[in-house]
Amino acid sequence: MHFSKLIRNVGLCLSRAFVGCTGAGILLLSVAGCGIIGGDSPEQAFARLKKAAAEENWQAVLASLDDSSQKKLVAIHWAVVALASLADKEAQELLRKYDAAVEDILGAPLLGLVLGKAEPEKIVQEIEQKMLQIKDRHEFLRETHSWLQGKGLGERSFLAQLRRTELKDLRIEKEMATADLTEPILINQTRITFRKEGHRWLVVL
Repeated sequence: MHFSKLIRNVGLCLSRAFVGCTGAGILLLSVAGCGIIGGDSPEQAFARLKKAAAEENWQAVLASLDDSSQKKLVAIHWAVVALASLADKEAQELLRKYDAAVEDILGAPLLGLVLGKAEPEKIVQEIEQKMLQIKDRHEFLRETHSWLQGKGLGERSFLAQLRRTELKDLRIEKEMATADLTEPILINQTRITFRKEGHRWLVVL
């Protein structure tokens, strides 16, 4: 076979392979709903979050949220368990597993507050910094949620609240959107925000 003919045959095979892969790629993107084919919307972002909540899939829950909301969710779960840990050994052990025990996080700032030498804002800053130590956010949320269920508080959890609520009065303005909720979530939060990042909308708590 002449070299030129070999090149043409290889080129033809590569072209067919490329067309096949491209077709398969487009099909996968459209099925996956990644937002590149057919776009994405705040409603879809909220649907993803609710689906993850229904499946108790914390990795998918976090993937639906922006980073600040992930930190907020971790901090709220910590606060609930931390309060209980003052009298609950299981809660104490859970927080120690993640190096997030109350005394380790507050430490000197709490002592300063008791002695009248520190401001509450400093304690908040200390908590925010220590929250960054919790690297496995989805595992921390999974275990704290399991603890809540064990205490009979499952129906008051974030996942249960998400399953019950729906969007209403959605308003979109460029890369941001807001909507009201039919049922409150977190600490009586009745409004939710969305932010578009690239082709994908994320939920902002």
